[in-house]
Amino acid sequence: MMCLLFAYGCSSSATGPDNQGVIDESGVKAELGDQTVLIPGHVIESGLRNADEEKHTYTFDADVLSGAGLELERNGILLLEKKALRRITSVSESDGQITVTTSDDVTLEEAFKELDLKVAEPLRFTPAVVEKAVMEFQGKQFTPNHAEDGTASWEYQVGAYKVSGSVQAQGSRAVVKLVMHKEMNPGGVAFSTEAVIQEMSGDLNVQIRDHKTQSFSFSNPGMEGKVEMSLAAAGGGEDPEFGFGPLTMFQFVFAVGPVPVRIVAKVQTVARLTVHSKASATAKSTISYSGTAGVSFDGTKYSTVVGGGLELPLFGASEGDSAPSGFDAYNVDTQYGFTAPVIEVQLFGNIIVPFIRPEFYIGSSFRWAPICKNVHVRYGVTGGVDLRFLGRSLASRDVMSIVDEVRKDGFSNVEGCREHYDNAKMIPEAGRYPGEITFGGM
Repeated sequence: MMCLLFAYGCSSSATGPDNQGVIDESGVKAELGDQTVLIPGHVIESGLRNADEEKHTYTFDADVLSGAGLELERNGILLLEKKALRRITSVSESDGQITVTTSDDVTLEEAFKELDLKVAEPLRFTPAVVEKAVMEFQGKQFTPNHAEDGTASWEYQVGAYKVSGSVQAQGSRAVVKLVMHKEMNPGGVAFSTEAVIQEMSGDLNVQIRDHKTQSFSFSNPGMEGKVEMSLAAAGGGEDPEFGFGPLTMFQFVFAVGPVPVRIVAKVQTVARLTVHSKASATAKSTISYSGTAGVSFDGTKYSTVVGGGLELPLFGASEGDSAPSGFDAYNVDTQYGFTAPVIEVQLFGNIIVPFIRPEFYIGSSFRWAPICKNVHVRYGVTGGVDLRFLGRSLASRDVMSIVDEVRKDGFSNVEGCREHYDNAKMIPEAGRYPGEITFGGM
């Protein structure tokens, strides 16, 4: 996976907690649980001597902790302001220093007796942020080949694919261009995307009462963009397990009182390929979308949030073609998928919203008996919730449909062709202005 990383911060005019463990700051009002010890920022700055993030051990100056009236005990909960929430597994003191080892066996419900957390922040793609981008693929980081004037560009060989692309800041939005090409023997395959991602918003709300989550919600009211996709394959070969390709990722980091909030926006691709020797397949299409998407939990059940016309995508004109390799018996099937922005939400580094994502797919295929060609375009929006970190492990859920899939298909004008594609979901009236699908050579 390929990533572009950056941090986006915000300031707070809030004050710290009082002696009773009460927090009253901009965006967060809370009462700590009896076992929770908050280490405020000024104590971290003056008293934290060492932090081993791999082993999750922290060493403090004993006099600084004592002067602040803070005592750390085994099985207690350590809340490092804007940094970490951990369970203390051991405490030792030597040479005027106190060292604690910790584990991640802790939840927000345990740490907070009462909590009202509200985040409403714009997510802007600024030139300074784009120019500092870092890319990552399969755990390996790449620096852009060129980064200036609000644009970061790269070109690398990643596995069997040559990948080139760029991200350009335009105002507060991002224009992402991506081309993936794989040489085949003979021929090759290329997938390309140009996407415009508008400025977004991250609206997060968490409410805990008496150590129990009463409600949770996250939505992106500014989900809007335009995606142009194309594929071209001349074979042959098969690549049925290409799976998720290069990933571009932007990180927005906020401090809401003592709570670090990270919102990640991703761009991701997926492809499937069956094109044999001398066969070919092409397709291209444009899809525009806008509206609100979100997920929520009311203490007992999950629900989704959708509005602003997100369920009514605007399909542009689509076209494509496919052909077999002579008169062999092989079918041709090429599909390409793209999703952006994929929104992920983290608290203290724990993922609570794995994704909210609009998904776009195009495909071109050929089938024998009867001879059929198909070009299709698909769109949908899905979301996920994982509230184990909040303390609701039994209520965790992976995937929810926010907008059911909308699909447009074009077929050869051959009797029985539609029925031959038994997996096709036909919604002729889908979209606000359904574009025409045309075939080459038909």
